[in-house]
Amino acid sequence: KHFVQGKEFIVIDGAHVVSSSEGVELALPGYNSKQVFDPQVRLMLIHSLDNHMPAYFRLLPGSLTDVSAVSLTVKEAGIKNAVLVGDKGFYSEDNIKKLKKQSVKYVLPLKRNSTLIGYTPFKSGDKRELHGYFLFQKRTIWYYKHKGGDVITFLDDKLKVDEEQSFIHLIENKKRTMEGFYEKQCGMGTISVITDCEKSPEDIYCLLKGRLEIEAAIDVFKNILKADRTYMRDDESMEGWMFINFISLLFYYKIYRMLVDKKMIGKYSPEDVLMHLSRIYKLKVNNRWLISEIPKKSREIIEILGIPIT
Repeated sequence: KHFVQGKEFIVIDGAHVVSSSEGVELALPGYNSKQVFDPQVRLMLIHSLDNHMPAYFRLLPGSLTDVSAVSLTVKEAGIKNAVLVGDKGFYSEDNIKKLKKQSVKYVLPLKRNSTLIGYTPFKSGDKRELHGYFLFQKRTIWYYKHKGGDVITFLDDKLKVDEEQSFIHLIENKKRTMEGFYEKQCGMGTISVITDCEKSPEDIYCLLKGRLEIEAAIDVFKNILKADRTYMRDDESMEGWMFINFISLLFYYKIYRMLVDKKMIGKYSPEDVLMHLSRIYKLKVNNRWLISEIPKKSREIIEILGIPIT
């Protein structure tokens, strides 16, 4: 509960943890983005945008793929102002109906070929056809609210140029055609969402980009903590194992914030800090616990970050 603090939270379907142990009843055959159908446990994460840290997790059966668990997860965390931010494959009319029944706010990206999106205002290139703009990380983001305001299309001109160049490169390599370019040109550089949040387009866009923070956390979870597979033998062990990994994730982000605050993020990464600190041990000598010798580089990091070694 100590970590569930802040004013704004994002909920996402985090990761799937593969497990072949027969004693783990949560592990059921499911589907994930890597097209793995092995028995797996589904991890749902709540992320605090205020503190830029994971705030809560919940384990679910791997076969559970709909949105029915979102509301209960938010209630269990004791959060009242969470928003579900999905990926492009999450939107469906059925999911929207379920979210409304659960009174869960949502921001769901749409695929560019969705019939809910109208690209007519973008065809002329006249920005007067759009509804306005805002600045995000020094980039100009234009937006257009579709009929009813539930669907918003954002246009990033820099992204548009990058996508056009990439497509032209594919044409030059005979992998795409100019006809394909003309068909897709109006959608290039755009991101469209459907939402029921009563927020400004700028706030909606920030929520959407906030999902990247959680995806970065999931990347740490999988590739640094190596927690996308488990050898636990029952549900209780699985819960304990996941809790330890979650605490490890929190420590990782605390180290990251320390490096940012000390303006050392350009020199060291959290992985560097963990590697250097792992070289310090506790030794039991004559029934007394003593700290091992501390390498020079490890001592330097300890002093810079002000980490007490006791």
